[in-house]
Amino acid sequence: MANDSEVLRKRLGIPKMDQVLTDGISECIDEVSARLPGREFFAFALVCQLTCGVVSFCLGDKSDLASLTRGIGLDSQGSIPMEALSTGDWSLVSANESFAPRFEEAWQEWADLIDEVVYREAFERLGDESLAKSLRSGLLDRWAGLLFKLDADGVFHKLNRLEPFTLLAVDHDENIVDVVARMKRIRQQGIPAQR
Repeated sequence: MANDSEVLRKRLGIPKMDQVLTDGISECIDEVSARLPGREFFAFALVCQLTCGVVSFCLGDKSDLASLTRGIGLDSQGSIPMEALSTGDWSLVSANESFAPRFEEAWQEWADLIDEVVYREAFERLGDESLAKSLRSGLLDRWAGLLFKLDADGVFHKLNRLEPFTLLAVDHDENIVDVVARMKRIRQQGIPAQR
């Protein structure tokens, strides 16, 4: 199994995939900041459907924060409340479709490869649900690190940001408590995205 795992991980061509994501997120943020300069954003989420390779860039803005928290905004510790992290309720869901057209085209190859490796090979052909889960988890960890790297590089600072600005790498049906725990773990461990 370790051999199958390593072969499948190598097939994903992760450094090249990371570069396509980096370019796409940068393209999206540049366009959003240029076309929506007055909007204030509290979060960016890379939302994935890792059984088929689809990814979406989602941004939560000040009106989303107010709506999802019933006007309260930040919690008593000055943090974004969990209920505000429901990416499907944000006003800019799948922002990549409108703000990153080059990414949409470039990503299709990687979406197809993720579908083939994670779902068709690991899950269907090998029948190894734990391997498929490990591959999905590994991608999410890498992409969480990638988001922190982009933030450190100033990419998200182009936005009109509300602080604390929140970054999420999430599988589409994942529990938000688990997502927040992953992001905290990756930030603390400093797992870098390799480029």
